Amino acid sequence: MGSTVKELKALAMKCPRKTTRNKVPETIKTEETRDEQENAVSPPEEPIQERDEEMPSVERPGKVNDGTKDHEAMEIEDDEVAPYDQEAEKVQKIAAREKAAAEQAAAEQAAAEQAAMEEAAAEQAAVEQAVAEQAAAEKATAEQEAVELRAELKKTVEEIKAAKEREETIRQRLQAVKAKIRGLNPARSYLSAAIAGLTARQVGAQNENAA
Repeated sequence: MGSTVKELKALAMKCPRKTTRNKVPETIKTEETRDEQENAVSPPEEPIQERDEEMPSVERPGKVNDGTKDHEAMEIEDDEVAPYDQEAEKVQKIAAREKAAAEQAAAEQAAAEQAAMEEAAAEQAAVEQAVAEQAAAEKATAEQEAVELRAELKKTVEEIKAAKEREETIRQRLQAVKAKIRGLNPARSYLSAAIAGLTARQVGAQNENAA
């Protein structure tokens, strides 16, 4: 307690004095303090000495140390420290507002970053979905084309097989015709000989008739 009062007193002595609205003149306070001290019961001597040892009073120029200097110092200190308390309260309020603003800005930035991340994730998901749909469509088209190609290949193989079968049938028929032609050759030779004999007979008959 003593050290705190000493520090406040030293701060009040170093800093320039500020005038407050309801500040009472020092002369009036001195008179009131004197009246209060005269009417008050004097405390034991020993505690006063201990208090004086703990909080040494500072005499100001132009004032007489008449036993009320400690009370005057306390009155002056409270009056002089009050503006600094107000300034400290203002600073605390400003710091609180700045802290709240910083927290709000950080929250807004975090929300914006979260929204940007969600938007990027949504765009990536949309791109992946579009790619997947395109790949699925291309796969379906390729499968359909493969089915059509297999069907066409099967049809072509069947046509080639049928053509080979027709070729074999034609070849067999041609061989049969050739065999028939070869079978007709002896008959043609016989007919040729018969025709030659008839021709010779006709020539001989004509010669006899002419004779």
